[in-house]
Amino acid sequence: MTVKNILLVGKTGNGKSTLGNVLVNKNDNFEEVFKGSDGSRSKTIDIQSEQFTVKLGELWEIDYQIIDTPGMGDNRFDEKVILNKLAELSKFADTGFYQVFFVVKGRLNNEDVEIYNSLKDIFGEGISKYTTIVWTDFKGFRDKKKCETDRKELVENNEKIKKMVELCNGIVYVNNPSLDDDDDEINKKMRETCRESRKKLLSHLLQVDAGYRPESLAKLNEKVNAYLEERELLQKELEELRKVAKENRIKEKELKVKQEQIAELEAKVQEEVKNSSYWKNRWEGLGIGSRLFRLFGGS
Repeated sequence: MTVKNILLVGKTGNGKSTLGNVLVNKNDNFEEVFKGSDGSRSKTIDIQSEQFTVKLGELWEIDYQIIDTPGMGDNRFDEKVILNKLAELSKFADTGFYQVFFVVKGRLNNEDVEIYNSLKDIFGEGISKYTTIVWTDFKGFRDKKKCETDRKELVENNEKIKKMVELCNGIVYVNNPSLDDDDDEINKKMRETCRESRKKLLSHLLQVDAGYRPESLAKLNEKVNAYLEERELLQKELEELRKVAKENRIKEKELKVKQEQIAELEAKVQEEVKNSSYWKNRWEGLGIGSRLFRLFGGS
């Protein structure tokens, strides 16, 4: 059975990793799989993924894979790091993205619109149809009337936000509270809230269209994978050499050669991403370098 990929995108601190933990629901106890943020600094530096299965009756089940990306607003990432992260995303190209969860905390604002526009510029306009806005801390998420009232007010006050909401695949209101309270009774109530939020999200996933497969990522994936596999082999060789070096059996020069080979492969990956026919045009014509920085690591 094909795994359905769910890509999580959102600013640092918006509850993106917590949302991933709620969806995966490890050990049916919402144990931590994805690391959250400390204030404005994300603990998610690399792209992380985790699979889980949803059973629908005795004979039917669906396999999902949550893909958690580094949060926006974290300025640790330069262009080289961001290109490598885009290359990492290419490995999911074969099955594409079943849905993108655009994670927000509180009302949408113009910064969210800019990040959303970056998402479209990078993956194409078609991604909008497969993007769901998820509000992660809406206390009245159980009340359909409150959710609908907020949705109407949201689109009435800002034309840019209205356009974004209309292009996307709707808004899902949930509440994913922290489960680290010392009071067991409070944690029990919070878990019940998480279960209701999860149920609402999974119900939404059952109603959405088939996924989006960016052709650019699929083509890029074939070339990048070869480089990444070779880099992994060289990395293992380098680690072995380091072990031997501690015993003074090899020269520092041999270590340097392996390190240079790895650096060369990393450069090839970055150039392959940057110079592929699709990405080259978008990089130069749309200022895609700044777009990527905004999406994967910029403030």
